[in-house]
Amino acid sequence: MDYKKFNGKILLRLDKGDEITESVSKVCTENNVKFASIDGIGACGSATLGYYEPDTKVFTKKVFDKGDYEIISLIGNFSLCDGKPYVHMHISISGSDYRVFGGHLISAVISITGEILLTPVGDVSKKYDSNVRAEIIDF
Repeated sequence: MDYKKFNGKILLRLDKGDEITESVSKVCTENNVKFASIDGIGACGSATLGYYEPDTKVFTKKVFDKGDYEIISLIGNFSLCDGKPYVHMHISISGSDYRVFGGHLISAVISITGEILLTPVGDVSKKYDSNVRAEIIDF
């Protein structure tokens, strides 16, 4: 993993074996980022995606580990929740059969490279909302 700052933004290159959420969290923490939007593309060899069931308020998980996957789209944000780093990303991936799967990114390991742009926004945090059992933006 390596990164460089450009015009207030951070361009992050992930290498084979890097885990996406851990890498984003590390770079944001090292650079004292409080809130940033995340955009990216790349390729992963395994990914765990989640789907939030609003009725039961439970995350269901699905593991994709049957080959390499193109990261068609990676979007989300980094924030602090109760003072701790919190990465919230959604991802769309596609395999060699061109089928697309997407959901909340729980984890993914890069198989070739990942290109992620972090755009710091300002001093915004998140808080846990017991009504929806999720972290929400706290202005």
